[in-house]
Amino acid sequence: MNSKSMYPRISLILVATVILGTGSVTFPRSECYQDTSKTYNPENGHWYQRIDTPMRWHAARDYCTALGGHLATIGTASENDFVYNLASGGGWLGATDEAQEGVWQWVTGEAWSYTNWAPHEPNNGVWPGHDGPYEHYLNFKPEHPGQWNDVPDHESPFICEWESSTPADLARLAVGKQYNLAIGDLTTKGWDNTNHRFMNPEEITGLDCSGLVYWAYNKAYGATRYQDRNNPVFFEGADGQYRNNTAAISEDELRPGDLLFFDWNGDGYIQHVAMYVGDNLVVSAQSRNAENCPGTIAIFNLGFIKAWRGFVGFRRIASPTTELQIQAHSPVNLVVTDPNGNTINHETHGSLKSGLVSGIEVNSRYERETNCDE
Repeated sequence: MNSKSMYPRISLILVATVILGTGSVTFPRSECYQDTSKTYNPENGHWYQRIDTPMRWHAARDYCTALGGHLATIGTASENDFVYNLASGGGWLGATDEAQEGVWQWVTGEAWSYTNWAPHEPNNGVWPGHDGPYEHYLNFKPEHPGQWNDVPDHESPFICEWESSTPADLARLAVGKQYNLAIGDLTTKGWDNTNHRFMNPEEITGLDCSGLVYWAYNKAYGATRYQDRNNPVFFEGADGQYRNNTAAISEDELRPGDLLFFDWNGDGYIQHVAMYVGDNLVVSAQSRNAENCPGTIAIFNLGFIKAWRGFVGFRRIASPTTELQIQAHSPVNLVVTDPNGNTINHETHGSLKSGLVSGIEVNSRYERETNCDE
């Protein structure tokens, strides 16, 4: 079993229910299965996940496709080792010779260049109780670690692969992590300030609601600086993301990665944001759950969450806009007062997230904090 953190079982049940509703796959109901979380391969930048729910080869192929990936394909010996270790000894891979016996093809159409067949394989043999089709599907051979076998169609665990992670993919990976609002702590935005990079999913310990959006988008798009005009999400807070980093869309236009915004108090200020991740599911980070227990990052049905008090609409990430920029040596003394009466001017000294500020310097910024829940 993979040692990395796993999806909470409740999230798996929700996903299973939605997919069942589409009629695309059928899950056994009599047993409990616990899939691994997505695991990153730094060699090729791809993500993999072992799905423990046994399925026939075509159902497994369609399941991975529905999740935005594909059954795992293997192009090198090192990738084979990586996938085999994740598979824990066996699982469907994304290759078949059902179109023409002996002509193996990957589901992605990529070149069939690397192979690692076990001795005397493939042999297109017949298994007891299987009249056909014969052995047209690729799996690992348990008695030959890491080597391949052609086998007939049957129910088996399998490996899905994603060649890149979208913001919605990353938001799903954060499900089960703690809600964390520690103002001034950049880890709540998914930033590793020691190594100056956005964290990998397994490194996340807790995020606040806008931090979930901030991390998922900037990590997915390979941002290398905490705040940069080239980052897809520049604004850290929910209100800033609503007003200056998104554009309104209708529910009919929803696609994975789009956002839902909430004004809990009805005062025109946005306190909460959540992300639509597809399959009528939304990922939300909040300080309390329905039982008023300490919060986590959780997954909800879209119809349920949009009925929450204060829902103001759906929006999609757009290029960030700012109302004012002050260049170095500009002959302007700027005084800013926020809605709470706090004022900063050229004599103000303080520590903001971007560093020590003396007055207002190039790229310095003042932003009202929100706890994403109250």
